[in-house]
Amino acid sequence: GRALAGWLKDNGAGRVVVLARRAPQQPDPRFETVAADVTDRAALARVIDGLPNLKGVIHAAGIVKDGTLAQLDPATVPEVLAPKIEGARHLDALTRDRALDFFVLVSSTASSLASPGQAAYASANAWLDSLAATRRASGHSATSIAFGPWMAGMYAALNASARARLERDGFRPMAPRRAVAAFARALADDAVHRLVMDRVADAHGQK
Repeated sequence: GRALAGWLKDNGAGRVVVLARRAPQQPDPRFETVAADVTDRAALARVIDGLPNLKGVIHAAGIVKDGTLAQLDPATVPEVLAPKIEGARHLDALTRDRALDFFVLVSSTASSLASPGQAAYASANAWLDSLAATRRASGHSATSIAFGPWMAGMYAALNASARARLERDGFRPMAPRRAVAAFARALADDAVHRLVMDRVADAHGQK
């Protein structure tokens, strides 16, 4: 989220407002940070109402709680789904009357590729991909970008075994600058859906 906000500011955005559940320990002076939970529609509505000249939205919220199907329980699944699905649903409804230049949903390769232990996370991101298609079909801006792991954010919070599993499954974390460049290309191409990832080369050097 911070990397994409920084890209916006570096590319001419006037006012960039970042929503976060908690205030960052090291605020970036290039943009404003507002403490608000994207799953709280009332709080989100207050923020959006205070942005009469809103021109774009990037929804990058999410949490990961990996576990096998046998380990899933009624509490874990909604906790994973809510930031992605409820947050996107609120943003969609609250900005339908705005003429947005872009509405970007940060999805994950988990929605398209096998990702052991991520059934709930994969479902949440697949919903984002569907929302992008639905918005486009109704004449609204929308782009869903299914990213592989970045060398930041959620990947940085994974333990060593989880990182090793990603590498073993063929996923190499992307440098933020490469991921942001792919984000910029998707916006420039006006894509509805893009899958962006690095692949680890196999024994024959193929990717």
